[in-house]
Amino acid sequence: MLPPLPLDSNEPRRVPPPRLPGVVVSRTDADAAIDSALADVFMQANGCIGAFGSFHFAVCASRSAEPALRRLMFDPALRSFPWRRTRLWLTDELAVPEEDDRRRGRALHDLIVTQSDLPESQF
Repeated sequence: MLPPLPLDSNEPRRVPPPRLPGVVVSRTDADAAIDSALADVFMQANGCIGAFGSFHFAVCASRSAEPALRRLMFDPALRSFPWRRTRLWLTDELAVPEEDDRRRGRALHDLIVTQSDLPESQF
């Protein structure tokens, strides 16, 4: 364990990276990264349903996540995503009026709920 720094210290702390199992996999472009991430989500969803009967999927519906969420809906390899056994959670929302088009909940609903067989009560 590192010794504590005084509260008024401006010195940067050099913290060693944690020792974790596994390996780091990087992709050369955004499309490959999205494909890899969604393949993992797909496998996790099916694994959770097999083990627990349902899958909880927490999503930030920001503009930066939109390409991955769109691909989740149109990629043929992901068409069998288990939406009926999934509970979809919105991780954050903008502090704007309900009718504002920037509401992330509305965008997530329009993108996923209306285009999948996810029950409305599970959103």
